[in-house]
Amino acid sequence: MIFTLGVPAALSFGALGGVRIGGAGVLDAMDFVASNLLMPLNGLLIAVFVGWIWAGRDARHASGLAPPLARAWHALLRYGAPAVIAVVLLRSLGIIGD
Repeated sequence: MIFTLGVPAALSFGALGGVRIGGAGVLDAMDFVASNLLMPLNGLLIAVFVGWIWAGRDARHASGLAPPLARAWHALLRYGAPAVIAVVLLRSLGIIGD
């Protein structure tokens, strides 16, 4: 899979140099998708998984933090992180502005 995705990126400076996806070259389009879509979505999914799906006791224990700090960390993963990551995702997609 990595090879399959890497070939168009490598060829974007040669044989695929004239190909445009959304007004950007192949490598730029792939960079946009990875940086502005996949990374925020991954962060959001991890925060939701650790905050809501993984048992809270197990997540706090796995964090290795002292109990009061672990509770605050878990609360931030439940409420703060998804909200902030959602804003980052929406801003990177141009849905919300400055």
